[in-house]
Amino acid sequence: MPSNKKLRVLIIDDDDMMRSFLRIMLRAAEVINIDEAGTAKKAVKLFNTQKFDLIFLDINLPDEDGVVFISTIKNKLPDCQIIMVSSEATKDRVSQAMKSGAKDFIAKPFNATIVESKVKQLVSELV
Repeated sequence: MPSNKKLRVLIIDDDDMMRSFLRIMLRAAEVINIDEAGTAKKAVKLFNTQKFDLIFLDINLPDEDGVVFISTIKNKLPDCQIIMVSSEATKDRVSQAMKSGAKDFIAKPFNATIVESKVKQLVSELV
């Protein structure tokens, strides 16, 4: 079973502070392989050179709707798990994200306990 230390994670969010916040939480959960992208375009460049196990994806990106971007991610990285992260946690948006292929949804604001729980759950499923 993979460990948190072997998990490759990508954070896609246009907010520098949110990416930093998530990085700190992931490090606290012993995830060490973390990359970041502030735009969908930058994320695609990373997909071309690296494989990711987990992506934290914001719904509102400056160059793409996160829910729409899920299909691009799944085409490039079919085995990657996606956790949507957004303050737009309406029933419709959550439903759209899940139907598009997101594994889970975290509503902003959130805390380290939630992130750690999601990472542990994912690692336990990756057998």
